[in-house]
Amino acid sequence: MPCPDDMKYKAVLVFPVKNEALILERSIKTTHAILEKVFPFPWLIVIAVNDSTDETLVMAKRLAEELPNVAVRLLAAPGKGRAIRQSWESVDADYYFFSDIDLSVDLSRALPQMLQALQGGADIVTGSRALAGSVVERPVYRRFISWGYRWLAKVIIGTRLTDLPCGCKGITRRVVKDIVPQVKDEEWFFDSELLFLAEARGYSIAEIPVCWVEYRYKNRKLSIPLIKTMRQYLMSLFKVRCRFM
Repeated sequence: MPCPDDMKYKAVLVFPVKNEALILERSIKTTHAILEKVFPFPWLIVIAVNDSTDETLVMAKRLAEELPNVAVRLLAAPGKGRAIRQSWESVDADYYFFSDIDLSVDLSRALPQMLQALQGGADIVTGSRALAGSVVERPVYRRFISWGYRWLAKVIIGTRLTDLPCGCKGITRRVVKDIVPQVKDEEWFFDSELLFLAEARGYSIAEIPVCWVEYRYKNRKLSIPLIKTMRQYLMSLFKVRCRFM
């Protein structure tokens, strides 16, 4: 089904995807089964296809035909942040989530906690691999990079948050209306900037521990240009600092 523009949902979960034909079907079906168990209200999964050159779009359309409550959104321009923003803004819901398609975060554990935090009054809830109670399996060099980014964010921005880029976040309708339109980044820094803006404006942000397994799909190639992305993150931190400090 295409992205609906005339229906109201309690929750929408967006997966921004680019060239993920290898893992798309398994991830969507796994998530669909989870949502059927943990969301006892109308919900929607949006597959936001982002500049793909493989069979991702074909597979996404097939999944949307086979599974209820699954929709496809094709972006006219690339960008992870753009995919999340446009998908969130295209659906009428109370709660909005996004997750990385590799399911590094165990959504069966994270989503109920995130929903509870939002229903309890938080404006934003984000997973954190740095909290006590988190279970993290990832290479040492990736841990070091995450630690370095957290340290830089604290030094440059002064944030209290412990894991800005963790690929699992949820927000309320209020944040979609008030904060999301102010986020300028359309790529990987999108969700970090979202947290910075919300934190600077005094919105309530909750962090939850997550179960994180890196490279859950063993044959999947990492599609993130690591060095380029790190450089862009650093530049973006200074840009945000100039806006608010």
